[in-house]
Amino acid sequence: MFAAHTKKIWFWLGVGVAFLGFLYLIRTILLPFVLGLLVAYFLDPAARWLERRGYSRTTATSILIVGFFGGMVLVIAALAPVLYDQIMAFFKALPEYLRKGKEFIAPQIDKVMSGFRGTPVAANSQEVLSNASESALEYAKTILVRIFTSGANFFNTITLLLLAPVVAFYLLRDWQEFIQRVDELLPRESADTIREQMREIDNTIAGYLRGQVNVCLILAAFYMVGLGLTGLNYGVLIGLISGLITFIPFVGAMLGFIAAMAIALFQFDEFWRIAAVAIVYGLGQMQ
Repeated sequence: MFAAHTKKIWFWLGVGVAFLGFLYLIRTILLPFVLGLLVAYFLDPAARWLERRGYSRTTATSILIVGFFGGMVLVIAALAPVLYDQIMAFFKALPEYLRKGKEFIAPQIDKVMSGFRGTPVAANSQEVLSNASESALEYAKTILVRIFTSGANFFNTITLLLLAPVVAFYLLRDWQEFIQRVDELLPRESADTIREQMREIDNTIAGYLRGQVNVCLILAAFYMVGLGLTGLNYGVLIGLISGLITFIPFVGAMLGFIAAMAIALFQFDEFWRIAAVAIVYGLGQMQ
């Protein structure tokens, strides 16, 4: 009995390792299929809701896929020109921001080193701090360039993403059949236990993921509108990124806040405008 149970464990471990190896081998073409699977997973409750109201599964799937991807196309078409202009403007202004940052940091270094003037360590320490500040600013510039370069490379895969609606359509249409086929692969003596555990996992993951997606989208829209109303440069770009990375607790919101406040301090002379940017983020975190 024990030997048979051990064999089953090793068998399923082998299946898992083989599956992960297969995913690794096809990783370069996996993106549209993963995206299609996620879309089908998220839209399945809506498809079942439409089915209960008399629509066939194919009709419900068609309505949802067209609505979902059509909405994405409209949003991207509306935001792409604005985001492109703001990204280009940001890179154009980045050297000036770095210069102002250096001008701001240099006096702070002088203040720190004022208590050491006249000592042998002072000159070397000041030089080290100055070099460190320059290195930090250059490193920040490099990171930003890499982020946007990676984004540009991502958009180069748009031809692959054209497969995502097709994959999502067939997966969503045949979702129940797909689940049934998986169910048939379960070991019969443990099938009830596995089904119960999977239902609990599904409810937990679905609730968390759908909640996080809704929060990210709502906050992205709120930050884009709020920062745009304050007149902040690159407000739409910063607001979009701030909203989309809020799924990282604390860190996501803090990074967006720091970026927005840094731009506000360089851009605005009026205190109330800087305070308005801070208020936008404060209200966002109260949602």
